Amino acid sequence: MTHKAILTQKQSGVLLSYLNLIAKNIVTLAYTPILLRLLGQSQYGLYQMVNSVIISLTLLDLGFGSAYIRFYAKAQVSDDPDAERKLNGLYLLIFSFLALLSLIIGYLLVVNESRLFGTTLSVSELRTTKILMIMMILNVALTFISSVFDSNIIAHSQFKFQRSRQLFQTIITPILTIPLLLIGFKAISIVLVQTVVTVFFLFLNVRFSMRKLHMRFYFKKLDFSLLREVFVFSFFIFLNQIIDQVNWNLPSFLLGMLSGARDVAIFAVANQIKNIFISLSTTLSGVFAPEINEIVTTSDDNIRLTKIMTKVGMMQSTVLTFILGGFIVLGKFFICVWAGKEYKDAYWLSIILVVPFYVTLVQNTGYEIIRAKNIHQFRAVVEFIFSLANIGITVFAIKKWGLYGSVVGTVLTFVVVSWLIMNWFYQVRAKLNMFYFWRKVGVTLIPGAVSTTYLLIISKLYPIKSIVSFIGLGCIYTVIFVIVLCIIMLTNNWFDDIKKYTNRRGNN
Repeated sequence: MTHKAILTQKQSGVLLSYLNLIAKNIVTLAYTPILLRLLGQSQYGLYQMVNSVIISLTLLDLGFGSAYIRFYAKAQVSDDPDAERKLNGLYLLIFSFLALLSLIIGYLLVVNESRLFGTTLSVSELRTTKILMIMMILNVALTFISSVFDSNIIAHSQFKFQRSRQLFQTIITPILTIPLLLIGFKAISIVLVQTVVTVFFLFLNVRFSMRKLHMRFYFKKLDFSLLREVFVFSFFIFLNQIIDQVNWNLPSFLLGMLSGARDVAIFAVANQIKNIFISLSTTLSGVFAPEINEIVTTSDDNIRLTKIMTKVGMMQSTVLTFILGGFIVLGKFFICVWAGKEYKDAYWLSIILVVPFYVTLVQNTGYEIIRAKNIHQFRAVVEFIFSLANIGITVFAIKKWGLYGSVVGTVLTFVVVSWLIMNWFYQVRAKLNMFYFWRKVGVTLIPGAVSTTYLLIISKLYPIKSIVSFIGLGCIYTVIFVIVLCIIMLTNNWFDDIKKYTNRRGNN
C-alpha cells in the first residue's frame, strides 16, 4: 500500500472506531437494562459467571495473535520471497492446534461443572450452566481460527474493513438476541447469537483476506526457528493475558464460588461501566500499532514514538476525564435508573475500578511501543508476580468484605505496577520521555477536575431526583468542561516541539 492509501485507511479507521465506540456504548446503555430485566439477576449472573470461566480459554492464544503484526513487518523487509506465506502457514497451524486444544479443555470443564459450582447453584442453574459452557467453548474455538485472518487484515492496515465489520457486529448482535429473549430462551439465546455471528464473520474474514489481500499459506520448509522466535516473543504477551484474566475475570469467578450469582451480577454491571472506559481508551491505540511497528523496525526513533504516545494519550485522557467526571456526578442516579436500585453498589465499584486504571488507559500506546521494541518481557514478569499476589488478596478480601473485597487486589496491583514501576520503565528502558508525556497529559485533567468539583457542590445543594435534573446537571457539567478545555487549549501549546523539550531534559 502507498503512504497515501495507508493514511486514508488510518483516517477511516479512526472515524469508524469512534462510530463503533458510540454504537457500543449506546448498545451497552440500552441493551444491558433489557438483559437484566428479561433475564433476571440469577440468569444474568449465570451468564457472566460462565463467560468469565470460558473466556479464560482465550489464554491458549499464548500471545501469538498480538505478535503477528511485528513478525509481518519483519517479513516485509526479509530477503525470502516466501517469508509472508510461511508466516501465514505457521500461524494457521498454530491456531488450528489451539482451537482443538480449547475444545478438549472445554470438554473437561463441562463434565466437571457440578464440582466447580455445585455448592452455590441449583440443579436447574447447573443445567443452564452446562449448555452455556458448551456453546461458549465452540465460540472460542472458532475465534481462534478467525484470529489468523483478522491479524493479517490489521497488519495490512485495512482498518476500513475491520472497523466496519466490528461496527456491524456491535449492532447486529442485540438485534438478533432480543427477539429470542422475548420468546423465552433466556441466557442461552445470548450465546447462540454470539456463535452464529462468530461463524458469519469468520467467513467474511477468510473471504476478504484471500480475495482482497491475496493471503496465501506455505506449509513446506517451514522455518521452525521462526516458531521459536515467535513463541519467545509471544510468551510474555501471554503472561499479560493471564494478568488481564486475573484482574478482570477472577473476581467474578471467585464471587460465584464464595458469594453467589447476585454479587456476580452486581460486579458484572460495574464491569460493564469499566469496559466502556477501556473501549474509550483502546479505540485509538490499535490504529497506530502498524505505524509503531514500522517505526521501530526501520529507525527506532524515540522522539517520534514519544510524540505518538503523547498525542494519543492526550486525546484518551481528555475523553476519559470528561466521562469519568460526569459519571462521578451523575452515575449513582444513572445506575439506579439504568440497571435498577438493587445494583446501586455498582456505582462505587465502578469508580474504585476505573480511577486506578486511568494511568494504564492513557498509556496503552506505550505497551504497543515496548512490544514492537521486544522489551515487553519486564512488564509481563512484574505484572505476573503482582497478579499472583492479587489472587490471594482477592480471596481474603471477598471473605472479609464480600462484594467490595473483589476489587481490592486489582486496585493495589494497578497502583504499584502502572503508576510507579511502568512509568520508570518507559523512561529508563524504553527511552520514552515520560516527563514530556505527563507534562502534556496532566493538563487534560484540569477541565474534568474543575467541572466535577463544581457540579458535586451543586448536586449537594440540589440532589438529582428526576430525569430533568439529571439532564440539566449533565448539560451544566458539559458546558463548564468545554469552556475550561477551550481556555486551556488557547493558553497552553499542547503540541510544542518535543525535540526542544527532550534536549532540555537531556533525555535525547
